[in-house]
Amino acid sequence: MIQSHLLMTLKKNLYLMPKSKTVGISSKVQDPNSDDSAKGPPVPSSVPAKVIEKVPGRRYSVVLDLNGVLVHRRNFVKGKKRPIMIRPSCHEFLNWLHNQAMVAFWTSIAPRNIPQNLHVVLQGTSLQLPDVQVLSQNDCIRLSYVESSKPDKPFCLKDLRVFAKLLVLESVEEVLLVDDSPQKNLLNDPHNAVHPPTWSGDGDDRFLTMTLKPWLEGLFRSGEAVPEYVKLALLPFGQFPMDRSSDLALKILRGA
Repeated sequence: MIQSHLLMTLKKNLYLMPKSKTVGISSKVQDPNSDDSAKGPPVPSSVPAKVIEKVPGRRYSVVLDLNGVLVHRRNFVKGKKRPIMIRPSCHEFLNWLHNQAMVAFWTSIAPRNIPQNLHVVLQGTSLQLPDVQVLSQNDCIRLSYVESSKPDKPFCLKDLRVFAKLLVLESVEEVLLVDDSPQKNLLNDPHNAVHPPTWSGDGDDRFLTMTLKPWLEGLFRSGEAVPEYVKLALLPFGQFPMDRSSDLALKILRGA
């Protein structure tokens, strides 16, 4: 179980750390009609996530977002199931990546909504629970900033120092965040992340195996620290990091 006192030291004198709770992964798929807002407590889990030691021989850790990178969650319609689409070649990509690096998932959705997403992602892969680190909305830094398009959902930032603490890493130099939302990386070195275009359900998409995989192969071969490689390696995809001096970034960070 992830204890609050293990994480509080990371945020001292910087910003308030929200209470960190166990990221629960249940073997039962949750009701797809449930809302993914932060209202209400998470559904208790029979298989809690655990602190996982770094695997010997796998130098890098790759932290993957779910929605927009590996899956597409269609808009919620009251009274109807919310379909979750798996990105083409996702399972092939994850099986390959699992042999190359430490794989983790970090989503900003509420813990109670993770099982239905993760079931789709992990089914048929060599990645199995509970030996996969999964972080949720509870492990993010929640801000007072509210997106006009998502007024009921807390705005979250992903601080990679939280992830490093879980894996007992000395630094985040060998950690790469793959997230289609550049603003969620505002608390990290902008070169500790790459931001693919958001996948919205295109069935002909081959991004994971044809674009992201070759780029990661270059990183793994290089032996470079992640920020150094990202600075120098030409990215054949994605969005630019958010400019921290921009009006929007300053507005977001004022709530940190």
